[in-house]
Amino acid sequence: MILYKWFFNQPCKVPEKPDNVPRSAVWKGDCDEGQWIELVSMREDTCRFRIYQEYDGSLILDADFYYVDCENFRLTKDNWVEHIAYFGNNLELYDKSNPNKRCYLAPIYPPYYDAYSLVTVKE
Repeated sequence: MILYKWFFNQPCKVPEKPDNVPRSAVWKGDCDEGQWIELVSMREDTCRFRIYQEYDGSLILDADFYYVDCENFRLTKDNWVEHIAYFGNNLELYDKSNPNKRCYLAPIYPPYYDAYSLVTVKE
């Protein structure tokens, strides 16, 4: 029983970063799935992120994101890594000041690039 609990409580290993993923991108996800996330820029009410596929580093999404239900919570260039949980259809955030409320970043469409859409915006 103790061995069973130990085995299933081990932290997940971060996968090896593909060569085509920028050095500044960080891994966000769980043991089964995740993505590489790169901060591109920040403004007062939006942040631009690029999301890369875990296994081959291909670009999934390059978009500006806006805050939803975050009240006064904002990411900074110094804290964004610790506050982003994962990417689903949105970038889910950890807001430690209000852990019982969902706060997230939603992509603004059309994005700069979307691997699953035929329409993208050129910079």
